[in-house]
Amino acid sequence: MRLGQRLSPRALFARLRYSRAVNTGVSWAPGVLLLSVVVALVGLYSVPAAVGLVAFAAAGAFVRGRSMLSQPVRDDPRVVQALRIARRELDALDNDVREETTQPDGPRGPTFRTLRTESPFGSAVTSVKYAGDAPLVEVEIEVGCMADLTFVVRRRRSVADLAPLVENTIVPGHRTELRLRRMPLPDSLTASFDAATSRPRWFRDLVDTGLASLLGELADDPHFRIEDLVFDQDRVRILFSAAGEPATSPWFYEVHLRAHRAAMVLHRLLVHATDGDHPDV
Repeated sequence: MRLGQRLSPRALFARLRYSRAVNTGVSWAPGVLLLSVVVALVGLYSVPAAVGLVAFAAAGAFVRGRSMLSQPVRDDPRVVQALRIARRELDALDNDVREETTQPDGPRGPTFRTLRTESPFGSAVTSVKYAGDAPLVEVEIEVGCMADLTFVVRRRRSVADLAPLVENTIVPGHRTELRLRRMPLPDSLTASFDAATSRPRWFRDLVDTGLASLLGELADDPHFRIEDLVFDQDRVRILFSAAGEPATSPWFYEVHLRAHRAAMVLHRLLVHATDGDHPDV
């Protein structure tokens, strides 16, 4: 009898009101939906399922409309320290910098700390990651012009454990679905990299007029070796593997010298090009 009283609609409603009074972050919409689910479960399935859902709500699971599963992951202390070192470098250069927190894979994805700075062409976003013990630095930087072109140059056997390029390789953050065609590279780069693009003729022209030389410069850099280079219409994203430990020594200035070099080369190659000069094949 006492169990029946606790599961009556009146008792459930009172309990939800009590939960809201204790935790002011609980929104009414999930509570009303939860009440409906509980009543349905009592009638259709089992008492234990209903009791479990009520306990889930009472524990504050729906806080500000988000599940406990969507809470940010704990920061890697190496990343926090590396960004602290970068900020010291930037403070010495009087560079305007903002530290941001993003979840690029949606509310349930991992949380990343990034630094946003200004480059000659626009904004640049920098992040530090680790593949096991291997430190990685990624810079996404605007190149100062727009092109209906996407390409990926990816290191084979990368320390970042990157997926191999295929015909339907996904470009993170791209607004529409793309089909990237695998492309050959010059013999000097074939042993190190694979490539794919949405505009084969345009990409071949870029390789012949300066992109191959840029990749050659970055391929075997003893301090920051390129692992992945993605150009997507108006910005380039470059992933470097660091020979040193960014959590213990300065790194930001040296990485951005290389990223700005890549952005300037791509700007020069793209600024005079048009879609009509490079038709699809």
